[in-house]
Amino acid sequence: MKNRFILVVDDATKEQRDEITRFFKEQQTGYWHWFKDTWLITDISQRWNSVSLRDAIQRLVPGVNTLILKVESGTDWAAFGRKEQFEWLHKTWND
Repeated sequence: MKNRFILVVDDATKEQRDEITRFFKEQQTGYWHWFKDTWLITDISQRWNSVSLRDAIQRLVPGVNTLILKVESGTDWAAFGRKEQFEWLHKTWND
């Protein structure tokens, strides 16, 4: 079982977005970040919840508007774009 989250930020600079991505790499958290202000996150360790993830992001990039949504297993989704953009979703996001 893994937790899944959607993180959306607003008005973040490129440097701030890069800082968020580095954070997920350091935490060894699975993530998808093909859209500029959005990350899809998988947390196998189940150490994160919406509030703790929001707080961690706010410590990294104070003042950036942030939205965290927990996604339940089996959530229906659809996308359009280049095939390689969505390979991670098919392999990792789905159970």
